[in-house]
Parts: sequence; C-alpha cells; structure tokens
Amino acid sequence: MGATGRPSAKGKSRTPGRGSAYKLLQTIFSYIVRIAEERNIDRLLVLLADMGRDLIAADRCTVWLLNNKTDTLWSRVAHGVDRISLPKGQGIAGHVASEGQPLIINDPYNDARFDKEVDKRTGYHTKSILALPIFDSDSKILGVFQAINKRSDPSAFSAQDMEHLLLAATYTGKTLEAAMLQEEIEATQREIIFTLAETGEMRSKETGFHVKRVAEYCRLFAVKYGLGEAESELLKLASPMHDIGKIAIPDAILLKPGKLTDDEWAVMKTHTLSLIHI
Repeated sequence: MGATGRPSAKGKSRTPGRGSAYKLLQTIFSYIVRIAEERNIDRLLVLLADMGRDLIAADRCTVWLLNNKTDTLWSRVAHGVDRISLPKGQGIAGHVASEGQPLIINDPYNDARFDKEVDKRTGYHTKSILALPIFDSDSKILGVFQAINKRSDPSAFSAQDMEHLLLAATYTGKTLEAAMLQEEIEATQREIIFTLAETGEMRSKETGFHVKRVAEYCRLFAVKYGLGEAESELLKLASPMHDIGKIAIPDAILLKPGKLTDDEWAVMKTHTLSLIHI
C-alpha cells in the first residue's frame, strides 16, 4: 500500500472487463468510418457482417433482410455462402424474424427449428447460433443478424455475446434504413431521368441512339480519367439529360430529313436552353 492507503502502482490491478471493453470499442470504431462512407448496400452489408463477426469472435455472420411483400428473408451477404433466401418462419433466422426475439442455441442439431439442409449442402458444421432481430426506427423488423460458431472452446455463445451483437444490430438497423432510403431516392431519380430520355427517343430515334452512345462514352471517359466506379456511373446516369431540351423542338424541325434552314437551325440550337424552362 502507498502512503495514502491506496494500492501502489506496482500492485495496482486493472478493473475487471476494462480490457475487453476497450477491445470492443476499438472494433466498433475501426468499422464506423468505413460504414459511414459506404453507399453501396452490398458492400455495406459485408462491412456490417464483418463488424458483427469480429465483435463476438464468431466464425461467420449473416445479415438477413426481410421482404414484407413476399414474406421471405434474403441475404446479400453471408460469409462463405452465396446469396440465399428462405421463407419467414423457416430456420433460426426465420423464427427470429417471426417472433422478434433473440435466440442463443448452442446445440442446434437438437433444436427442431434448425434447418440441417444448409449444412448438408455446404459441408459446414454448425455448432452454435446467435440470432437477433434488426429493427427500424418504427420498431418494425427490418431483418436478422445471425452469428454462427463461437471461435472458442467450448464453441458456445453467451449472454454477453448477445449484448455485444445487440450493439451491432441496433447500429445496423439505423444504417440500413438510411441506406435503403437513399437507394430508393436514387432509384426514383434514375427513373425520372430515363423516362425523360425515353420521351426524347420516342420523338426521334436518332436522338435516342445519340443519348445512349453519349451515356456510355461518358462512363468510359470517366473510367479512363481515373474516376471511381460510383462517379463514373453517376456521369453515365446524368448524361442523358444533355439533350432533353429537344423535347421542346417542333417535330417539323426535329424530324426534318433534309438540311435545316438558318432559321430552323437557330430554333434547333435553343434545345440547350429549353431545359431551363422544363
């Protein structure tokens, strides 16, 4: 003991669990920046699954998303497995999606809810399962976070593992909800652009072919210039708008088979300004 009655530095012991808490935070922060910057849902799900796997030292993690229209769960990401889908209610993930309650099963082959067919098809042996529902901001089930096989001896998940994976599941719900909303907005924008481009194509086949060629040229030039996949695709999607002003050009001029007169050419050139008034 020191003069103050406190433990001396030499005999000072660390607070129980402090090291594991630090490691937990370190794992979370190592993923948060990459997850926040990712816009592609496929790659986002990979990162989320990786984070969950590392948080609880699992062998595999799968992020299932629930399709309420078809009552099916599907996974774009499953470590070691291609895209798979299953009916809501089937298997452990399906049960969790139906009941909305977490499950720890450390003897799955003696649990009637476990679907052994997946192991048979893949040659994998499931020893333990931890599954949690993923909720959106309205407390509706968005999907399921499922971890397989604890990397320890014995290979068993604990209540603490459930608490740690719950952190990942909560963060995943908010992240996926935002990403899916952004994807829906972008899909709507693409639909508007393509609809407008098709309007021009219906009036003039040549304009339609020209728009498609320019879109592909823009993407190729962007890649050649060194832009990333997302930026190159964005240029391709936006480029069809460059001729949208031709919608306002009269058919007598736009579809004229012969050479345009000076007055007609003057009208044709206004297509670059017409977009402002559309």
